[in-house]
Amino acid sequence: MTPAEFEREWARCSHWIEAALRHGADHTSLEDVKEAIVAGHMYLWPAVDAAIVTQVVGSRRKECNLYLGGGSMATIERMIPVIEDYARSMGCEIMTVTGRRGWERTFLTKTAGYRPTATLYGKAL
Repeated sequence: MTPAEFEREWARCSHWIEAALRHGADHTSLEDVKEAIVAGHMYLWPAVDAAIVTQVVGSRRKECNLYLGGGSMATIERMIPVIEDYARSMGCEIMTVTGRRGWERTFLTKTAGYRPTATLYGKAL
């Protein structure tokens, strides 16, 4: 997407990302996420009523992490197979989702084949 398209989509979708940040990723700011997307370190997946931010990490064993997501859960569910295809095309061997425990009760573990693999603990310093 062009820089102008990104700015338009960011203005429309960033409130979903901001809400996701407020619900758990308080170690990152909305501006940090935007800068990482602009720099090419993360990718914005905008939809009509939802948005997802992913990040591909690793060198020997690549992983695509759904870092943030918000908006319509039904739309996010429909977006996951497209993002998984993208991850495969980028050489990723694993797909992960960073999120609060509530994601455990969604389609991720019920129909999409995801399972909890770790718990992350944080503390402000």
